[in-house]
Amino acid sequence: FSLAYAIWWSALDIAWLAIVFLSLALVDGEKMPRFVMVLFSVFVVVGWYSNASIADGSVAPMLAALFLGALLALRNGQDGLAGILLALTLYKWEVSGLFLLLLLLWLASHRRWRAPRATLMTFIVLLVISLIVLPDWILPFLRASLANFRAEHGITLSLALQTFLPENGERIAMIVRILLSILLFFEWRAVRGGDFRRLLWVVSLTFVLTPLIGLPASLGDYAPLALPLALVIAVSIQRWTRFGAWIWGILLVMLTGSFLLSIFEQLAPMMDAIFFLLLPILLLVSLYWLRWWILRPPRMWADQVAEISSR
Repeated sequence: FSLAYAIWWSALDIAWLAIVFLSLALVDGEKMPRFVMVLFSVFVVVGWYSNASIADGSVAPMLAALFLGALLALRNGQDGLAGILLALTLYKWEVSGLFLLLLLLWLASHRRWRAPRATLMTFIVLLVISLIVLPDWILPFLRASLANFRAEHGITLSLALQTFLPENGERIAMIVRILLSILLFFEWRAVRGGDFRRLLWVVSLTFVLTPLIGLPASLGDYAPLALPLALVIAVSIQRWTRFGAWIWGILLVMLTGSFLLSIFEQLAPMMDAIFFLLLPILLLVSLYWLRWWILRPPRMWADQVAEISSR
């Protein structure tokens, strides 16, 4: 058991490192100032959420690395590789299902069928191999998946809000979930036929809203939120250069050191609720604050002058 735990722990650490690399690659993070890249990497790898995932033994970091790898492959036109990576995420279909459905919608609107075909072929091959190795695994797997739904392990938006608003938290959570679901529906409709930049924004929004409108989630399941965090940091720095870099540098230091809140005894019962809401709300506001710059980066006169000068 000790050896198995050590191997699994090492695999999770590698997955978090891959998440950092892939997130920065997807948003052209090499253009960030060095100190911001370092602070982002430290927060993602050793922050509260990564520690929670390792403590839980969560598979979320590995799924997130596969998600981001598939997105990078799609951006580079490697649809076959993307399909193979997406097939591997079916191990935890209840987590990856929403992401896979969004990608299928976008790929279908662009008539890029190679990735879905590669996913289907890889799935069939893995299914056949698994049945040869362990013929009777399907029923236990389905029972375990059903048990995950019934166990309600983790925290929901309703439970988080009831921590602060015991009387009205559940009612407010229901209204918020409905509104966020409608919002996500319209953003998904708009992604059809959109370019990769729009897909990246909608995927980031989906990652942010999933714990707020989905099944109970643990803090370790927040691994995919590294992508929207990298995206808003990169765009902020692109538009406001030093000001954006310093603002996010300060925020990253605060987020990394947020575990210090646990020293206050009166906050101890609220810690899970605070960290459940903190990052998604920050990223949701940031994604919509920067929406115009992400989806339709304007060509300001200064940009045109700089382009002409470089010729």
